Amino acid sequence: EAFKQKRAESGVAVIVAHAAYLINLGASDAAVEKKSIASLREELLRCDQLGIEYLVLHPGSHTGAGMKAGIAKIATNISQVLAATPGKVTLVLETAAGQGTNVGSTFEELRAIYDACDRAIIGRVKFCLDTCHIFAAGYAITTPSEYEQLWHTFDQVVGIEKLAVIHLNDSKLPRGSRRDRHENLGKGAIPFQVLRLFAYDQRLATVPIILETPSEDGLTEYTHELALLRE
Repeated sequence: EAFKQKRAESGVAVIVAHAAYLINLGASDAAVEKKSIASLREELLRCDQLGIEYLVLHPGSHTGAGMKAGIAKIATNISQVLAATPGKVTLVLETAAGQGTNVGSTFEELRAIYDACDRAIIGRVKFCLDTCHIFAAGYAITTPSEYEQLWHTFDQVVGIEKLAVIHLNDSKLPRGSRRDRHENLGKGAIPFQVLRLFAYDQRLATVPIILETPSEDGLTEYTHELALLRE
């Protein structure tokens, strides 16, 4: 009740929670898979109690079973968890950087998970695009024309109407590194003028954009970056 009161006073329009990083719906280890299913269900229940609209989840890793098997297992477990968890919370699958046996570093992999989910729950599954992750995975976003091509590809493969959230981050490492290393806006490998396009694209006007850049106190750097974006 205190949370809901503070939210009403804050004027924040949309709240996005992030699921625990240890959750892996694609795990080949049965014990890890079982714990992941239970943990995700609890997270969804908490979001429902708090009135939080979106829960972002890293799709998972196939841990050696192969991409096809990983996609199938993740979709099955998403379907099982959402079917067993009433409410309106939307599960938002985040683009992966491609480390190790990550699933979801390409738009095709994300769409394959979506297509394999049960139709009964599919309305509660959407996507989060992380600029650092897609850059690390190999997508080009260093010029305005590459930016436009990115959205053309995303729309063709996934569908821009399925985009729920954007994580706006620079990357410490070059394109295709397949490593998830966030950097402050304008200090990494993605040109600031391209990152700024995400904030002013009218196609994304209703999509919440969240900074996940490095911060010592969770405030100073974000205040600076928001000011840069709004100049």
